[in-house]
Amino acid sequence: MLDAGEAGVLVVAKLDRLTRRKIDLEALIEKMGRTRKVRVGRQWKELPPWQLVPVDMPSFDTTEPSGRLAASVVGSAAQYEREMIAKRTKDALAVKKARGERVGGIPLVPEAVRQRVVRLRKRGYGWLGIAKALNDDKVKPGRGGQKRYASTAKRVWESAQ
Repeated sequence: MLDAGEAGVLVVAKLDRLTRRKIDLEALIEKMGRTRKVRVGRQWKELPPWQLVPVDMPSFDTTEPSGRLAASVVGSAAQYEREMIAKRTKDALAVKKARGERVGGIPLVPEAVRQRVVRLRKRGYGWLGIAKALNDDKVKPGRGGQKRYASTAKRVWESAQ
């Protein structure tokens, strides 16, 4: 709507929620300062730059250099927080994994099928042979597919390791 000239202001509840990547915020700030050209009938009309209005910081005037600097600082803090959340999550998952706890979603492959794939592989079956054996015994895939493939047999085996 901003590009089409249908709006002149982008209102956001919280500036740090607009984006958590500083490069994206910088691109928005850069785009915000440009005039826009829109087609009106057969002619082009030039519109003034649009404005960013963060509700949580009503004193920001993003048409001024000081307002753009302040928005950039808030964007840097938001990216820092995003990176810290990712680091804390990664560290917490590593601790759970070290304790032997399951990390990730609910397994789609029953443990009995996983053990069977491991047994068949130890007996020397190839991935295609394992998939064929499971298909012959009408073992349904986890996501409701019609049959198992060599690639999925391999992934099941890898998940059991």
